[in-house]
Amino acid sequence: METPVVKQRMQMYNSPYKAVLECMVKIYRTEGVRAFYRSYTTQLTMNVPFQSIHFMMYESMQNLTNPDNQYNPAAHMVSVCMCRRSSCSCNNTS
Repeated sequence: METPVVKQRMQMYNSPYKAVLECMVKIYRTEGVRAFYRSYTTQLTMNVPFQSIHFMMYESMQNLTNPDNQYNPAAHMVSVCMCRRSSCSCNNTS
């Protein structure tokens, strides 16, 4: 289930919803199941490029920092930090 819809409705100024379950039930009853997936294509459009760049950069950094492919937490941390920074820069996210 897509939670951004529920989150947005709960965060609205003067939201009529007091609890998450109440919000979900009212949305389902008034708008149906499709309301929960309304922003799904937007989420995919934002997340697929980010995750693709993140994965490619992580693998590239692992090849540089851990060429033997042995268990190395320090190399993993450096790789994660570098790929996270690169994918955030490419996608203009923080």
